Amino acid sequence: MKIIYVDISVTGHRRTYMQALFDCKDSDKILVVPEKMDFDVKQYFVPPDAVNKKRSVFRYIRWIFRIKKIVSREKPDLVHFLYGDYFYRYFGLLLGIIRSKKIVTIHSVREGFLEKLSLKRLCRKFKASVVHSEYLKNKLTGYGIKNAVHIEYPHFNEIIMTKQDGCRFFDLDPNVKTIVCLGSTRRNKGLDILLEALKHVSEPFQLLIAGQATEITEETIDTEIDVYKDRVRKCLHFLSDDEFAMALAASDIIALPYRKSFNGASGPLGEGAAMGKCILGPSHGVLAETIKTNHLGYVFESENAESLAETLSSALKNEFIIDDAYKDYQHQLSVDSFKEKYQELYNRYDPNV
Repeated sequence: MKIIYVDISVTGHRRTYMQALFDCKDSDKILVVPEKMDFDVKQYFVPPDAVNKKRSVFRYIRWIFRIKKIVSREKPDLVHFLYGDYFYRYFGLLLGIIRSKKIVTIHSVREGFLEKLSLKRLCRKFKASVVHSEYLKNKLTGYGIKNAVHIEYPHFNEIIMTKQDGCRFFDLDPNVKTIVCLGSTRRNKGLDILLEALKHVSEPFQLLIAGQATEITEETIDTEIDVYKDRVRKCLHFLSDDEFAMALAASDIIALPYRKSFNGASGPLGEGAAMGKCILGPSHGVLAETIKTNHLGYVFESENAESLAETLSSALKNEFIIDDAYKDYQHQLSVDSFKEKYQELYNRYDPNV
């Protein structure tokens, strides 16, 4: 079986995600990505318009035609688009010209009228639409999309450290509860809401902000933390695997102060749950459903700094207990389960099976 994998970026967890997919099947694998990756597979380098400061439908069309040309040359059995969220803006325009069986992975389900319309339109262009939670699968089904497949986002990190290791690495006190906010500082991830909330928390805490500074800049962060800056550690760059593992290890609470515009799978949630951390997230969408259903921690009113402050105070004051529902969720997060489910999906389109 020959599979072409298409992605618009190679940052974050994308490498480990691809590596797990490559382990699924002994097949011919071809990557279409913006820049070279350290995989021993055939690669084409096709940057989408997402890497440009100004998005353009003309750049998108050019990208689609380049993908079409590659598919026509390679004649794969399947094309897997790994970031379907990219197509929202363009309503899946011209996907039909790619004459091959196609599947897509969608990481967030947006709820605006036009976004729903776009999602329904683009999902019709694919044999299967993969999402990373049962909640999102039910959302797609509710929109009338009949090809939704749930494959849980796995725990990729295999580097296990103690809290003492993590605190030593970031110069934190292991005897004080540590709140960790992981990942790039995009506005929809709500770091600014967390920083405002912490101004109103009286319980002892320390905060680690770990990830690349993007929309919320380091200057903004420094201004917001001024009254409690002695309790904050910053690691504002793209994290290595070791740094990511150390940040998880140092944490007692993984904070996900995401805005309502974010409604998708969260890598820090899965990684934190796999390590038995208390997860604190907003009251909307897939994050709230995952936290509440699996007893992973606490939820606060989305985009409400006062509610977040109250929830943080409770989490800092009380001991968090892991129960059977939490443990059951941890079992679902294995990479082996992730690979098995993708393997089953790929087998549907393997002409040799």
